[in-house]
Amino acid sequence: MRRAVVPILVCFTVFLAGCGWMPWRSKADAPSSKAESAAPRTIRVGMAANYPPLSFREDGELVGIEVDLVREVVRETGMTVTIKQVPWAELIPALQSGKIDVIMSGMSVTDARAQQVAFVEPYLRAGQMVLIREQDVPRLGQPARLRDPRRRIAVVSGTTGEQYVRLDLPQAEVVVFPDSDAAAAALAAGTVEYFIHDAPSIWRFGMASNAGGAGLVGLYTPLTDEYLAWAVRKNDVQLKAQLDAAVREMKRRGTVDAIVRRWIETQVEVTPIRPY
Repeated sequence: MRRAVVPILVCFTVFLAGCGWMPWRSKADAPSSKAESAAPRTIRVGMAANYPPLSFREDGELVGIEVDLVREVVRETGMTVTIKQVPWAELIPALQSGKIDVIMSGMSVTDARAQQVAFVEPYLRAGQMVLIREQDVPRLGQPARLRDPRRRIAVVSGTTGEQYVRLDLPQAEVVVFPDSDAAAAALAAGTVEYFIHDAPSIWRFGMASNAGGAGLVGLYTPLTDEYLAWAVRKNDVQLKAQLDAAVREMKRRGTVDAIVRRWIETQVEVTPIRPY
């Protein structure tokens, strides 16, 4: 379904020198929070555009939950924002080297990442979930089957899903993919038996499969309890404070929930339980 998209300046070549800036606000879009008193600042947002429904390309446009949240940050703070598409594995190095100022790409808060970046107040509670083929539900649908020896489990490289499988399911055969679309395609083709990834993606693939007949279903028992948040450099205290305030205000007004519902029509309460 095509969605209306506000024009965004996107650097299609990662870290493209000379990629210009475009003020993403008008007089009609005056910021509504107390952050308005601070002088608007230009920031570069790093985003990996291969993580639906958080950020991905649809009909040639960059769309998703994170993209909509960027618009709200602009309205809330008066900042001028440029989105730069950065591969997932390069997001933290790009932030640390000063090539971008904020990571907004569905990043889970972890202790290891918190050693490298400063996380803004989380905007979404999520967790790892399982996607399988509908025809395999009778045979593999019980979460305990994940512990069977040599189960082929797809994960996305460098994610908390990969970390979970390697640490908690050491008996599995881990099959690593560069993005969630590739992992889901391998599952549909039967080359893997499970795909473990963040809840928003599992929700999306389950819904899209029901609509398109791809035959994939989610096992909506969360395996972990995680929070998604944006990240800034540890010494960028002022920017973190501005984004913290913006997230709190958006959550208070229900803006975050409305955006998430726009992209994920059905959600599951994330109350993790051990499947074994």
